[in-house]
Amino acid sequence: MISIEFLLYSDMLKNILAVALVLMFSAKPSKAQATPAPAEPQIQYVGGITICADNPKALAGWYTDKFGLKIDQEYNGIYYGSVKYKDMDLNFGIHPASGDCQKSGKGFTVTFHVDNYAKYVAKLKTNGVVPFNTSDSGQFGKFAEYLDLENNKITVWGN
Repeated sequence: MISIEFLLYSDMLKNILAVALVLMFSAKPSKAQATPAPAEPQIQYVGGITICADNPKALAGWYTDKFGLKIDQEYNGIYYGSVKYKDMDLNFGIHPASGDCQKSGKGFTVTFHVDNYAKYVAKLKTNGVVPFNTSDSGQFGKFAEYLDLENNKITVWGN
């Protein structure tokens, strides 16, 4: 035999559950729950350092032998390799001292990897910084090249 108290308690729980469901599904999200505005694009890490050299192969060998950087890959006369730290690679490229390397007055380039390429490049443009060259290498990403006040080349890299 079911007691009257149990039936009353059971009906009360059903009513509480019904009210809670109605409130949950009819509540409008508050402004605090709204989708946050996207963050400003930012640099994630130094993606690479480029050194211009009269003899890239010899200089790559020197960095490999003397510093253990293992710059042993070659593509179109450019020698490259990387140093892995945790989940990131710091890439080194040794380029012939001609072409793009001529644009860098000091013979040195820093490449910054960014979290949002399009937004970061647009942000630089609003700050009056315009690339002298842009490229899209497909699987490796997009690149924008700039010169700083002393003609050092800065490359922004992202997807």
